[in-house]
Amino acid sequence: MALWNFKSKDKYEDVESVALPTTRPENAALAVVVSTVRHVTSVIAPGAVVSGSMSAPGDIQIEGHIIGDVRCATLIIGKDGDVKGNVTAETATIRGRVIGNVRARTIQLAATGSVEGDLSHAVLIIEEGGVFEGRSKRAADPLSELALSAPVAMAETVDT
Repeated sequence: MALWNFKSKDKYEDVESVALPTTRPENAALAVVVSTVRHVTSVIAPGAVVSGSMSAPGDIQIEGHIIGDVRCATLIIGKDGDVKGNVTAETATIRGRVIGNVRARTIQLAATGSVEGDLSHAVLIIEEGGVFEGRSKRAADPLSELALSAPVAMAETVDT
């Protein structure tokens, strides 16, 4: 396994790590270090248009326009962002517009948000002013269920 060893202010050196046998008492504590993968937020910038489905293991923040399905851990749609497709996420915060079905354990529809489609959720929060047209189905685990039966027609143009 290669490691980077700091040598000077501007120079790094590639070094190999070597496991050396050691003796330790039977009752000594053993520390295990586990590296975790840190998922960063993918951002669709204002004015950007993405045509096609997108999927990310981490979070997605949409300030632009998506024409296609979105699947991620946490989805945040900004007040000027929109999705014309189905959304699947652990948590979905909608401040913009979704034309399509939303499936998430927690859905928060903000005062500036609107959804035209069906919702499948364990927790649903609709702030005063939020617009929702469709069906709402509460489920203990909405991500494990089959897809909602009534698909929403997809629009082919983006309103700007």
